[in-house]
This record gives sequence, structure tokens and C-alpha cells, in this order.
Amino acid sequence: MNRLVYGVLPGLILALAVAAGLLKWHDGSVRAEEQIRAETVSVATESTIAMLSFSSDTIEQDVADVQQLMTEGFRDRFAARARQHIVPDAKARKITAVAEVPGAASVWATAKHAVVLVFVDRTVSVGDSEPVEAASSYRVTLDNVDGRWLVADFEPV
Repeated sequence: MNRLVYGVLPGLILALAVAAGLLKWHDGSVRAEEQIRAETVSVATESTIAMLSFSSDTIEQDVADVQQLMTEGFRDRFAARARQHIVPDAKARKITAVAEVPGAASVWATAKHAVVLVFVDRTVSVGDSEPVEAASSYRVTLDNVDGRWLVADFEPV
């Protein structure tokens, strides 16, 4: 009986305490992952809408505003493309684009990096012509920079 009271029971209590601690830690890490996934899906959705929606009248401001949502490296690539193609084309052809995101899903996410697949419905008007609707999808790569999720890459899939 002494062996049970002084040996087995304390060992059993210790094992149960360790198991409870491990379960609590696992639950916390799963919740943290779920929160990161939800946050990155939201950021990718909002960023995609901002990147793909513009008006020829406000294209320069639209491009400047959306660059605040990007990492430095991606911002430089995007700015060069905007200067060379997007802004001149939008102004010359009087293009207006409105993007909506009917769905998005996390591909993977960690505390510092994430990839989100974003499905986009886009309506584009060129001059006075009838608007054209198009559906597409994009792979949005996000990096956590100083506590803020920023677009690090944006690829059509």
C-alpha cells in the first residue's frame, strides 16, 4: 500500500499533468494556426481587390495606394510594371476594372509567410464599350513584415 501511495500515485499524477500540458499547448498552436490562416485569407482578399480594381481617372492614385500593401521587393516590380504598362494603357484606353472575390483559401501559413489561393470575378470596361466579365484565380504570397501582412508575390494560376 505504501508503494502505491508514495510511488505509483505521484507518478500517475505527474503523467496526467504532463499530458494535460501537452494537450493545452497543442490546442493553443492549432488555434494560432487557424487565426493566421483566417487573417491571411482576409488580407489576400482585400489586397487582391485593391490590386485589380482601378479607374482610368484615378489610376495613378490607385497604384500608389495599393503599393502600401506590398513588400519592398514586390512593390518595386509592381511599380515598374505599372509605370510601363498599366497606367499608360488604362489612361489611353479609358479602362475601369472592378474586382470581387467570391472565395479564397489558405494553401499554407506560418507566423512569417503564407500562400492564399484567391478566386476573382472581374468586370472590365474599355471606353464606352459594354463591360466584360472574367473569372480568374491568383496565388497570393504574403510575408509578415513588422507585424503586418504584405503581398510578396501575385501570380495568376
